Amino acid sequence: GISEVYALLYNKRKNTSLVIYLPGGLYFSGLEENFGSPIAISSLRYAGDYLQKGRGVEYTIWQLSEILGFKFDNYVWLTTEGFAIFEDIYNGSAQVTERSRGEYISEGTLSDSFFKMHNFSDSYNHLSTFLNIKKLVNSNESIYSNLSFASVLGHIDNYKYMVGSSDTYSMELGSLQYSIESLAEQGGQFRSINVAEYDRGIQKYVSKLQDRDLEKERVRVEVYNASTVSGRAALYARKISNSGCDVVRFGNAPSHLEKTVVFISNKESFKNSFDIVSEVLSGRFEEISERPSFMTTGDIVILLGEDISQVEIF
Repeated sequence: GISEVYALLYNKRKNTSLVIYLPGGLYFSGLEENFGSPIAISSLRYAGDYLQKGRGVEYTIWQLSEILGFKFDNYVWLTTEGFAIFEDIYNGSAQVTERSRGEYISEGTLSDSFFKMHNFSDSYNHLSTFLNIKKLVNSNESIYSNLSFASVLGHIDNYKYMVGSSDTYSMELGSLQYSIESLAEQGGQFRSINVAEYDRGIQKYVSKLQDRDLEKERVRVEVYNASTVSGRAALYARKISNSGCDVVRFGNAPSHLEKTVVFISNKESFKNSFDIVSEVLSGRFEEISERPSFMTTGDIVILLGEDISQVEIF
């Protein structure tokens, strides 16, 4: 299973970053349609293989994006075996230092587990890499990534530099601030992500990270569901908000549509915002350079048609 997940958002121009930490034992309430109950982060790969054999890794990366409400540019997944090889080579220390804690801006006390990635990156050194290159290359089978092996090593090494050289905010989703404890139907308790609190937090931090060009646009986005599947407007409104745009309204469209449509009458003034909307919708929509026929006030108005399901890989 998955022991922990770290998401790093970094804006070089603003010299600001955010680290989001999800412990493997944290549950997510949102997959009941497929599994009947909330499932743990640690079980996402098994869940994906259950839905479509052999696609557990792909499902996990996609589902983590759905849970967090934004897309990843790159990912590195170290299996237990892969991590053990790296730890053996770099002889990393599990001790959390005050210097490490001082690298992060936190609203509460961060657990020692939060710093596992920081310590791992801090133990990386180029000499050990050179001396053990064969062993590392063989460990490639224990690493899943959309990057080359050299880039994977670079990302592990660069983590500590990005955190250390920027104003780095932190969100630990297993903390009392961002999680809720519930009773399981079969007995016992489990802790799941408090999605509403998480969304409030991520939107606050994303506003610190977003490019100034996007800030200046001050876009207003509206999202309407014109498909027959309920809940789509809220789902995509959340993704757009968590990606840095202000969603001022969402709900049901006045009529049904087969194809997703994006209305934008002044694209030149909202170029960066339009790029975010396009990324969230994976470019699968018809663009119309005018306002919709019904009453709206948004600068960008989205009508989600039946074809929006093509964006979702599972």
